Amino acid sequence: MIQRRTIILFLLFLVFLVGTIYVNQDSNLQVSLGLLTTTPTNLPELSSGFSFTGINQVEFTSTEKDGPNFLIKENSKGDWYTEDNQAVNLSAVFSIVQYFSSIKLEGTVENNVSLDSVGLSSPSYQIIFIDKENKKNTLLVGNKTVNQSGYYVKWNNGPVSIVSGNEIDLLVGVFSNDALLVETPTPLPSTPTALNGSSTSTPTK
Repeated sequence: MIQRRTIILFLLFLVFLVGTIYVNQDSNLQVSLGLLTTTPTNLPELSSGFSFTGINQVEFTSTEKDGPNFLIKENSKGDWYTEDNQAVNLSAVFSIVQYFSSIKLEGTVENNVSLDSVGLSSPSYQIIFIDKENKKNTLLVGNKTVNQSGYYVKWNNGPVSIVSGNEIDLLVGVFSNDALLVETPTPLPSTPTALNGSSTSTPTK
């Protein structure tokens, strides 16, 4: 009975050992292909050293078909407007700051991976923060990672990195007409009109 149990435990150990070797080999292969990255401890934030102080323009461009493109600017009163003078929700501006500042850096891509292979030579999204001295800080967003949980990104002249997808999705979601623009109420006509176009009046008794 003891010998049989020993044999079973030995077989389970062999299965575990073979599985571990396979996983390690597969991981090394993915790393060599630039599909998997190691995640060192104590990674800095993606935007480490960046401050929104002085930022008065944000430009958003998308390569998606019919994708939104915006350039929003802050005026001297602290209000934000689009390039064609549409009012921007201040809550949307706060959301841009919040979501961008919350982007978690999960790793950097090993080897000299080409920008084209991760969708960064023609990025899906480009967000540029411009300050009062016209200095630009650029975030490029490329393809999703293999497991679909993150994105390949490039911040300024830094390396190709992988970040959590949730914050990117939230950030990109702000750049839509519904989320970004202040809804302008439709003005009511001052004088009611009849269906035939003639004005109506309230009969007097």
